[in-house]
Amino acid sequence: MPASAYPIPHTLLSLPRFARMVGIAPLHFAGATAASINPAVFPTGSACGDVWPRYDWQKSDQVSHEGLAYAIKDAEECLAREVGYFAAPTWIAGEQAMYPRDYYRENIYHVHDVQAFSKGINAKYGRIISGGQRAVTLLDTPRITYTDEDTDGLYETATITVLGVTATTDACECKVYFQGMGGVEDWEVRPARSKTLVAGTLTIVMDSWLLIDPDLLAVYPTDDGFQAIDVSTTVNFVANVDVYYEYNDTSDASAVFAWQQGTPGCTCSSCAGVGCAACSDTEQDGCIQVRDPKAGIVSPVPAAYSDGSWSVSAFDICRAPDKVTLYYYAGDQSNEYLRGTSCDPLSDLWAWCIIWIAIARLERPPCSCNRLKNMFDYLREDLSHSLPGSSYFSADDVRTNPFGTHRGEYQAWKRVKHHVGRRLSVAVI
Repeated sequence: MPASAYPIPHTLLSLPRFARMVGIAPLHFAGATAASINPAVFPTGSACGDVWPRYDWQKSDQVSHEGLAYAIKDAEECLAREVGYFAAPTWIAGEQAMYPRDYYRENIYHVHDVQAFSKGINAKYGRIISGGQRAVTLLDTPRITYTDEDTDGLYETATITVLGVTATTDACECKVYFQGMGGVEDWEVRPARSKTLVAGTLTIVMDSWLLIDPDLLAVYPTDDGFQAIDVSTTVNFVANVDVYYEYNDTSDASAVFAWQQGTPGCTCSSCAGVGCAACSDTEQDGCIQVRDPKAGIVSPVPAAYSDGSWSVSAFDICRAPDKVTLYYYAGDQSNEYLRGTSCDPLSDLWAWCIIWIAIARLERPPCSCNRLKNMFDYLREDLSHSLPGSSYFSADDVRTNPFGTHRGEYQAWKRVKHHVGRRLSVAVI
């Protein structure tokens, strides 16, 4: 029965990287097998040969890609709340903050601090790289070339080539997405084995099983149970992909100021205040100046964009704004990424913390493989439990762990707690 795939949440730690770091066979993790090849590549007959489903409802007794993605995303957000910044760069959109007020009420018209600079605001997250919003530009929809480089019968390599790339000189900014999805992050195909951009020719090489048709992975289970995708041939791979240039668009407003109208308690009989000029905020676009990127202190200023740059202007309303909405790009970056030796900005330090927390919170087992099952059971053990014949002495740092009391959560906290507090919390007026 045909089915249409729906997206899996985008995470800073890609699912294939999770599988590689914990030691899951990549073909099985991708939901596939190559049963027609003799001798079989990545055989499924062994105890560690279980094939992973895309969704929880396809295989009720095993964790799926979707369930794992939600656990990883939850772990990433928990880490960001504790340390004050995301483990890798991400776009923060629509973050609202009250505009700083002076102590003296009569200073309602003041929009500068005591040094005559624009007032600063503590953004929710630190490690700010730049103000701006996520944007993508379609480069091409090339046809993929699949090759069997070691002549074992499995076409394990996918090569994507795009000619005439002029939008960027950084190959890492060129991303692969499933065709027709508009470059939405949830549909990105990653990671790539390599990306090169020479004289306008972009070449991306990746594992072929990352390009299995998502609609085939979303098939409904039948009386025969969950069925793996056969990749003995290339017919189950997608033929084309969309390649986008992904970038931080600084031409869009990174700050939007808002003033409340001066008619308190107004209501409209026809729309209860929604869409009525008297009851809506007055807004003005602007940009942010990053005052302290590590601590996440920014100075939003009113400005207009023209001819490739922002020009500071005066406020439209002759008093300080009531609130400001921020758009910015922020997160930690690995040394490998900064040196240009990797396109993945997520460091192994943060990747392992995310893995430990995510596994600790998963409810379903990974597969029947004893090695992997033992790892999951070890990290999911609750260090605060007290049962007949089994109990733990819980130290204070276990009971007060903000992540939880499971071993994986505690293991992550032992590493993360040294980073908590490194982002300064400064009150700026």
